[in-house]
Formats: sequence, structure tokens, C-alpha cells
Amino acid sequence: MAANKEEGSPKGEQEGEDPSVFESRAKGTNLHELVSQMDTFEEDITKGYIKDPSFRKVIEKMGTHPSFKTKIK
Repeated sequence: MAANKEEGSPKGEQEGEDPSVFESRAKGTNLHELVSQMDTFEEDITKGYIKDPSFRKVIEKMGTHPSFKTKIK
């Protein structure tokens, strides 16, 4: 009796197929892109550093704090 090549593979997976997470997701609206466009989380955090008493000291004297770096967009 010949062994089925796809016997050990998950249902529907073809030999040689290696889809990424985004390629294998359900079709429809790409929620990752939608949230990335609307979400201001990263921007809010960035703006909040200057308001924080500890981080403000670091930001104002970056030369004396070599462990910290700023990222310019």
C-alpha cells in the first residue's frame, strides 16, 4: 500500500506550501492595516516622554545618558 504524501500534513496543506500568517488569514478587511492607520498609541507614548519627570531629564541631557537614544521619524 502506497503512503499518502499529505497524510502527515494539516488538512488542505499542499507539499511545498509555506504561507505566511497574513497570507493564510481569512479574506476580508485587513484589520492590522486598519488599526495601524487609526491607532495613535505609539504617537501618544512618544509625546508623553517629555511630560514624564524622569524621562524629561534624560531627554533634556541626552549626552549624559548614553544608554538612551532618540528615534527621529
